[in-house]
Amino acid sequence: MCKGIYSPKIRENLIPYLYRLSRHLGVPMTKLASQFIEQAISHFKETGIFSEIEAEEKTLDELTAHFRKLLSYRKKKTAGVIELLRKIA
Repeated sequence: MCKGIYSPKIRENLIPYLYRLSRHLGVPMTKLASQFIEQAISHFKETGIFSEIEAEEKTLDELTAHFRKLLSYRKKKTAGVIELLRKIA
């Protein structure tokens, strides 16, 4: 899931609309903004986009692990070649 906490800023041009609507409905702006975000997330969950995102993240993690393994192997191989050259010299 999330690797850190991020607090995005709401664009300035949206604040007056959010403010007026929250006053009209009698709810805090933060609660109203959270409700909008929850509705959007629910919509995207229904469309399956989060499954795609999770699959992409899993693939990226697997590729990262694979490349780290390759680099580690390469470093060991390079160290072995350097040691062999030192012995020859």
